[in-house]
Amino acid sequence: KNTKMADQELRVVDEYNSLLERSRQLITGLRDLPSTGKLWQPYFQKTFETFSKLWRMQQLKRSILETRCQLRRSQIGEIAAEIGQLYYLYYLRTSDTTYLNESVTFYEAIHSRQYFKDVFELKSASIVSKKLNYYARFIFICIIMNKRQIVNELLDELTRTSNEYCKMFDVQDSSEWNSIIMEIKTFITGDGSIWIDRAYSSSEFPDSSSSSSDLPPSPSGLLGNAYTVAPQARIVNFSSESLQATLSSEAYSARQQFNQSPLRVQEALITVNYSHQVKIHEMSIDTVRMIQLLERDQKGGASLDEMSSSDRKVAPSKRRSNPTKHLMSRPNHKRFTFSLNTAFKDT
Repeated sequence: KNTKMADQELRVVDEYNSLLERSRQLITGLRDLPSTGKLWQPYFQKTFETFSKLWRMQQLKRSILETRCQLRRSQIGEIAAEIGQLYYLYYLRTSDTTYLNESVTFYEAIHSRQYFKDVFELKSASIVSKKLNYYARFIFICIIMNKRQIVNELLDELTRTSNEYCKMFDVQDSSEWNSIIMEIKTFITGDGSIWIDRAYSSSEFPDSSSSSSDLPPSPSGLLGNAYTVAPQARIVNFSSESLQATLSSEAYSARQQFNQSPLRVQEALITVNYSHQVKIHEMSIDTVRMIQLLERDQKGGASLDEMSSSDRKVAPSKRRSNPTKHLMSRPNHKRFTFSLNTAFKDT
């Protein structure tokens, strides 16, 4: 009986390691997918399915994995961070802010459950580096969503972790992390130097917080239904009276006519042509602001945090709520024309 149980546990370990290796290969391959066309959709679906199985296994077989292959909390955090990155990449492809919201939910849960808390005790530079990457990605997504208070808190934690990382390990990327931190600080300073009247925008990204009792593995459908935990959104409603008080009567009237118009932006080409701009993750301040401006729900006025669990879909809907955004940095004429042509075909 003990031998049979041992064999079963070994099969669990083998299956887990196989899924883990497969998930790493798939998420690495996402970077090589073509930026246009529809070939990326089956690949993403396969990646989501693999991570679904991996996440479910580490939950259901946690005790076996901890005993047989010394599964650590930091390794669970690595998987969760990769799922958060997967959702963000899917958002870039679909412009569906539901998946951006899910990415933040994962990152916030990793932070609240402190999966990377004791990484320095392992004395591994590669593991600490994964914690730094997690911070950098989380900060960038919070910048897109205008979660400025969270950005400042995470930046302080990233700075402390980076300083300790550089002191403890003799690594070549220490100067790179110092540059990344300086890049983030410069971006925040530059972005905060100009006030934007968001009353003219169809989008609003209020600062909000999500809470969860456990790490939410997915929205319905993409990573399974069994363990979904929805973020607790804070609804921000703008009444007709308050909006009209903010805008001039002419601007309000024009916006009302636009909202009733059948015309909607389906594809947006966002280009950056200056060689020296304040950037973060290769996105300039102008690019980030345009992304924020173009986010809306199907009715054209709700915020990112107003999206409820009922809005979640397994795949992009036939009627996209947000325009697909094609981001380009200093494109030549050939690339710009190709992207423009592709945008027309995809509409």
